[in-house]
Amino acid sequence: MTKRDFFTIDIPAGDSQAMELATRFFKELGYTELAQQPMVQFIFSKPETQPVTTVVNPTPVPVVKARKTIPEGKGIFVWVLKDVVKGDLGRWIAEVQAAKFDWVALKICEADKPFGNTEDQALTAKAVSALRSVGVQVGGWHYVYGTSPEAEAAVAVKVTRDLDLDFYAIDAEKEYKQVGRAKAAQIYIDLLASGLSPAHGIGLCSYRYPRFHQELPWKELLSRCDFHMPQVYFEGSHNPAFQLGRSVAELSALKAMPVIPIGSAYGTATWKPTVDDLKQFAQTAKSIELCRGYGWWAWHSAYPVREWWDEIKAQAWKA
Repeated sequence: MTKRDFFTIDIPAGDSQAMELATRFFKELGYTELAQQPMVQFIFSKPETQPVTTVVNPTPVPVVKARKTIPEGKGIFVWVLKDVVKGDLGRWIAEVQAAKFDWVALKICEADKPFGNTEDQALTAKAVSALRSVGVQVGGWHYVYGTSPEAEAAVAVKVTRDLDLDFYAIDAEKEYKQVGRAKAAQIYIDLLASGLSPAHGIGLCSYRYPRFHQELPWKELLSRCDFHMPQVYFEGSHNPAFQLGRSVAELSALKAMPVIPIGSAYGTATWKPTVDDLKQFAQTAKSIELCRGYGWWAWHSAYPVREWWDEIKAQAWKA
């Protein structure tokens, strides 16, 4: 039996709520409960596999925690992958290398479903392998709603593990500001963190100023996160340095951990960033000790504007 055939979850005896959550979560992934031992483990296995034997009261061994993978350096978000690949994955990988991106975040899920159709998902899998082969970190981002936290966690775990991604970014926005979402957030984040590999870094990619969005269940969502990934979209202004500094300060007050801010490489009908805005955002991120990198939203909006793309290509996290 391979490691992917089963999972073991430590649950204290008598904790019926934890048992119920774990059972529902793993059944969403297609596993069935095979064995229970009080104070030891629940074992979930694929139906076609053979039962495994538990060892009651095993001899404790030292636990070496894997280092969480956090995006580092310069990166970019991709929304609809096929629209930027345009039928030529090799050409796109060459563009990623030419722009000297250290990491790329691909959209992998929407609510409780994998993102896109079967062909889209196959392209994502190929892109992940191709990016990793040229030394680029690859993460996935997931727009969540909070209406089905168990199902959203289950699909996130499955896709992230299947693609063997380096990190996972939670895109929680207005839907998670509704009344009663704190409970859903805690269920989701606990199941997510328990189901992912110990090496998978988890980040919250949401509003830049928590003070203006207090309805979002920040405490619950951040409780199992390893890095902040704020959307520092300075739309309508030209003061990215100020906005980034304020964002880092507000988020760090909630939880001290690395920050990978995402800047505005897009325009609207009435506003667009200047080249100096893009330069200032990158330089400010490099000057803030808590920032381990920075990224841009997004490929589809930045690439067609030559002056923006030339500036982004010229940037480097390390001199």
